[in-house]
Amino acid sequence: MFSIYYFLHITGLILWGGTMMSLGLLFWLSKDDIQEGSRWAGKAVRLMNRVVHPSALFILVSGIMMFVEMGLGSDKPFWLIFMERGGTVVLLLSIVWVTLQGNKLKKKLEGKSMKKQVSLTSLCSRYSTSAAVSVLLALVVVLVVSLKIV
Repeated sequence: MFSIYYFLHITGLILWGGTMMSLGLLFWLSKDDIQEGSRWAGKAVRLMNRVVHPSALFILVSGIMMFVEMGLGSDKPFWLIFMERGGTVVLLLSIVWVTLQGNKLKKKLEGKSMKKQVSLTSLCSRYSTSAAVSVLLALVVVLVVSLKIV
């Protein structure tokens, strides 16, 4: 079963990171060209949520199941603790932060009123930056785990 959980974990990580980077890059490159009411931008935000959230769930559940199956007890090496705690925090915080930024962007695209008026270009920059920072933090976790830093 460990192999299946590991496969789901890596697949989820690839989908999560790939979606975050590709759509974040798309918004960053086209931030000056997006207009209010842009249909593709709204669809891209919805696509991000439809792919990112389930893949994050795959990552979390498969990671928990791998830890349960390994049963290492309390004397785990640093890299394993870092993956468990750091990876979970990065994943959950990035989901919350990117979702909040996406909701603000979606409101602006739909022309709804916002508490604080922010330009569409600025919202696109924030959205793409949030996605990029999330992926970079996840890559730090992957680097520590790959190098098995003690």
